[in-house]
Amino acid sequence: MHSCRDDSAIPGDRSTPNEPQSGLRAVAQSHHVTLTWNAPSGLIKGYIIERHEANDEFKRISVTIILETECADYDVAAGHTYFYQVRAIGDHGTVSTPSAPTKAMVPLP
Repeated sequence: MHSCRDDSAIPGDRSTPNEPQSGLRAVAQSHHVTLTWNAPSGLIKGYIIERHEANDEFKRISVTIILETECADYDVAAGHTYFYQVRAIGDHGTVSTPSAPTKAMVPLP
């Protein structure tokens, strides 16, 4: 499984893609959170992952576009709760609205 901070780059389309379908899931393990989601309809080149903690704003954690509909966030701390959302990327870098958010609490060891 690829890291949510994957550094592979892909080209992008001028049409704005649909937001990822409902179904963003976050499963917390002791040292990471695994994210999976359903692809939206239409041509999608990749995804951006965003995260926030507590009362922070969502911030992009994926360095570049994620190519698959799953990734793992390894930059987490035990006992913390994280909220995630995903955006689809079309050709030429167009960005969808975000998916509905989901949360994960990383268990204490």
